[in-house]
Amino acid sequence: MGAEKRLKADGRAAKKEAQAKLEEEWKRIKIIHEEVTRIWKAECDRLASEGVLKKNWPRGPIRPRKPKLLATLDAVIDEDDGEDEDEDEHRWRVIMLGKAGLPRSHCSKEP
Repeated sequence: MGAEKRLKADGRAAKKEAQAKLEEEWKRIKIIHEEVTRIWKAECDRLASEGVLKKNWPRGPIRPRKPKLLATLDAVIDEDDGEDEDEDEHRWRVIMLGKAGLPRSHCSKEP
């Protein structure tokens, strides 16, 4: 009986840790999205001051979905050593800037 309690307690602790990691990731995603949105709004303001038609403005950035805790915690709990965080943040910035269409000029031709 004691071993089962320990297993359940370990499982709850692992789930709590995984949830904390997901919350940190979600906070980073929101901050990056806010930054990209701010850049997009500045670009739209610039285009408006230049008299560019609104239909020719870049589309707004799309907010990624909130990450969810998977049913199997083994897939979620991979011990990060923290070195990949800068790379992950860079990847998110590239994804978000690409979706926002920034920093393209309104005169450039898209492929």
